[in-house]
Amino acid sequence: GFLNVFDHAGNAFVSAYREYTDEEHHQVGIHVEYLATPSIEKKNLIIADPMLATGGSMELGYKAFLTHGIPKRIHVCCVIATPEGIDHIRKTFPDDKTTVWCAAIDPGMNEHKYIVPGFGDAGDLCFGDKL
Repeated sequence: GFLNVFDHAGNAFVSAYREYTDEEHHQVGIHVEYLATPSIEKKNLIIADPMLATGGSMELGYKAFLTHGIPKRIHVCCVIATPEGIDHIRKTFPDDKTTVWCAAIDPGMNEHKYIVPGFGDAGDLCFGDKL
């Protein structure tokens, strides 16, 4: 997607996934496993994720990127977001440098922290179940 439009841009990758911390799958944690990025010092940073639910994984990904510089501007891009996720970004990202772009804002999340109505687990839909 984005690399087709910004075909001369550098790119980076953060591997982050949800981990349930209780038997009922109501308590969700985020695990950042891997980061590959060039320096982002004084560059425009686009963080793309299909869904912005709580904003927790986006925040952890952003903090991982900060180990490689301070960006000039930050663009958070997603297909679907929740009001809670957008509020979390507003509270944790630099207000004067951050823009949130999303195609739709869904009303909220269920007890498993999935966006409702949403479109399911994007990672599982794209890459299959976690091993």
